Amino acid sequence: MRKTLYTSLLFFVSFTLSAQTHTLSFEVKDTSTRQIKVATPVNGSYFQAFNTYDFTSEHKCIIANDLSIAGRVQVICGRGFAFFIEPKNNYTIVFDVKNTGQPFTFIGENAEGQYLLNKLSHNAQYQDLGDKYLAKDSLLAKLQSAVDHDAGVETEQYLDLLKKKKIDKEFYQFALNEVHYYYGAVWSYICYTKSADKQFVDVWPILFNKLSLTDPKALTASSFYDYANEYAGTYKTSYYRKITNTVKRFNIKLSNDYLIDWYHKYADHLTEPAREYMLARFLYQMTSMKKYEPELVDLYNDYHKSYPKSSYNKYLQPNVDAIIAFHQKAADKANTENKIAANYLSINSLDELLNQHKDKLVYVDIWATWCGPCKEEFAFNKELHQFLKDKNAEIVYLSTDVDERDKDWHDMVTYYNLAGTNIRTSDKLRQDLINKLWGGKGYAIPRYLIIKNGQIVENDALRPSEKQKLYTQISKYL
Repeated sequence: MRKTLYTSLLFFVSFTLSAQTHTLSFEVKDTSTRQIKVATPVNGSYFQAFNTYDFTSEHKCIIANDLSIAGRVQVICGRGFAFFIEPKNNYTIVFDVKNTGQPFTFIGENAEGQYLLNKLSHNAQYQDLGDKYLAKDSLLAKLQSAVDHDAGVETEQYLDLLKKKKIDKEFYQFALNEVHYYYGAVWSYICYTKSADKQFVDVWPILFNKLSLTDPKALTASSFYDYANEYAGTYKTSYYRKITNTVKRFNIKLSNDYLIDWYHKYADHLTEPAREYMLARFLYQMTSMKKYEPELVDLYNDYHKSYPKSSYNKYLQPNVDAIIAFHQKAADKANTENKIAANYLSINSLDELLNQHKDKLVYVDIWATWCGPCKEEFAFNKELHQFLKDKNAEIVYLSTDVDERDKDWHDMVTYYNLAGTNIRTSDKLRQDLINKLWGGKGYAIPRYLIIKNGQIVENDALRPSEKQKLYTQISKYL
C-alpha cells in the first residue's frame, strides 16, 4: 500500500513539474504602446525572426520561455533591447522607455548583466566603428592597441560582475562572445580597408584562427553573422578576387545573379555550424524583403536538400512559399482592379502629374518594388479603397522604380491588386519629385500626399495603417 501511494505521489510530482511552464513577462508603463516584437534564439543561435504580440488592457504580455538552449532574445518596444535568457527560468521585464536613465527594470537571473548588456549595446555598425579607428591612426600596432583596449574595457566590466557573483558563468561566456565577435568584425574590416599594406594582410588570418568559426556557442553573439561574413565574404572572396583581378560585378537592376554569388560565399567557404547558420540567415533576410526573386526558391531548395531537418526551415519555408504564390498570382491578370496609366513615362514633372488631377481629391502612395515598409502598408488597402470610393475620392500609386524593374513593377501591381491609377516614374519625374519633396537630397519612402484640385494640401500625409486618423485627415478636404 505504501509503495503504491509512493509511486502515485512520485508520478503526480513528476507530472506537475513537467507541466510547469516558464515565461517571459513583459509590461509597459507607456499606455500608448500596444505591441511588442520579440525574436527568440533558434537552438541558441541569434536569429532575427520577430513575432509581434499585443499588450493586454493591463499593459502586459506573457509568452512561454520554451528555450532548450540559452541565448539572446531581441525585443523591440519603443526601441531595441537585448536579454540573455536561460531555459527553465521566469523573467519579468518592465519597460519605461521615456526614462532614459533606466528604460527597463529586469526581474530575474543576471539582472545586473542585463543592464550592462544594454548599456554597452553595440548599436554602431562595426564598419562605422572601424572607420573611427582609422580616422585616428593608420599604424598597425596603434590600431590593434586601440581595438584591444576598448574590447578589454567591456570585458573587465563583465568580469567584475562575475567576481561579485552578480552574473553566472553562462552569462559571462555569452557576454564575452558579444564583445569578441563584435570587435573581431571591426578588426577584420580594418584589415580589409588597409589590405594594400602587407602587415595588415599578414595579421588578418591570425584573427580568424584565434576567434572560432566552429564553436556552436559563438552563434549566440549578435555580431557572429558580421564576423563570419567578413571571413567568407570579404577575406575569402572579395580580397582574393581583388588580388587575382577576378572581381565579379553585378548590375542588380538587370540580374539577380548577385544572390547566387552571395549564397555561395557562405556555402563554399564555411564549415559547420557556421555554414548552416549563415545560409539560413542570408535566405531569411533576402526572402523577408518581399522582392520575390525566383532565384531564392532555387537557393532554398539547395539549402533544404543539405539540411532537410534544419531548425531554421520553419522560418524560411513560409517566405519561400510566398515567392511561389507571388509568381503564380502575378501571372494571372484576370480579376484585378488596377489600372496602368496610359503613357505614364511621358509625365516628366510633379506639375504635369498634378494637372492630371484637377477637380479631384487624390491620395498618392509613393512606393517602390524594393521598399519593404511600402509593401507592408498594402495590407490596409482594402479598407482604404472602400473609404475613398465612398467619398468619391481616388488613389494613385506612384512607383519610383527604374526602367529595368518595369516587369517587377507590373507583377507587384497585379499581386497586390493596387486598385487605382498606377504610374511608374520616368527619370525626369523621379528627379523632380526628389527636388520638390525631398530638397534634392535623395528620397525616403513610403511617402504619401493628398491632392485637392491639382494642389498638394498634405505633402507628408498619414499612412494607410493609421486608418481612422488617415480617414479623418482626408475628410478635412472633402
